Amino acid sequence: MIQTLAPWLVLAVALAGLAAWWWSRQARSAASPALGANDRFGAVAAISPVQWDMLSYLNQAFPGRPVLFRAGLSQLVAVRQAQNRAAAQQRLAQHIVDYVVCNRDGKAVYAFELDAAHEDEDEAALDATEKHRVLKTAGIRLIRLKRSRRHMPPPDEFRRRLRSAEIDPTATEAPPTPPADAPDTMPVPSIRRDQRAVPPDTEPMSLTGLMDLPPAPDEEDPWGSPRRR
Repeated sequence: MIQTLAPWLVLAVALAGLAAWWWSRQARSAASPALGANDRFGAVAAISPVQWDMLSYLNQAFPGRPVLFRAGLSQLVAVRQAQNRAAAQQRLAQHIVDYVVCNRDGKAVYAFELDAAHEDEDEAALDATEKHRVLKTAGIRLIRLKRSRRHMPPPDEFRRRLRSAEIDPTATEAPPTPPADAPDTMPVPSIRRDQRAVPPDTEPMSLTGLMDLPPAPDEEDPWGSPRRR
């Protein structure tokens, strides 16, 4: 009896799966209908004058380096470790950074948020803080620019100051110092070689904070090859 029913059970399961797939496909089609043959569209500004002005400035500050506009976080970083990898990747896909400067290998070195391009200042601050938490674990410095280009320093000075604010992605955290009254045999927790140092700041760096740093020497082509010691 069981042997007689087995083929019918397999067929029923297969038909149920096929029906579920068909309904899922129909639901997706209803949610995003195809474009009509007679649909027409008009061009809109892909970048505002304020955004274009800042993009031009960054291209002057970093000649010969890729400068990206409105790049998604999922383009810039990959999940190395997460309690929920799928959720972390989904969250990355929801964030866009206004500007990104890359090295000659195409990897992001600096990221910028332009507050003048956002309507809500509080929302811009909250958004930048979350992006900062992601980017700093990858060794990418996020700078928050609150005003337009006319408040910026000369491009070459900006570049030199910014290089002083680089995050070293190869640095490791120092082991914790045991208390003074601890016994000599007290074990010190080991630090994994791949554990990266996290800067003490919890907010994106501002232009004011950046300009307080001493300018770095403007060496020839420092990003395309290993940093000289």
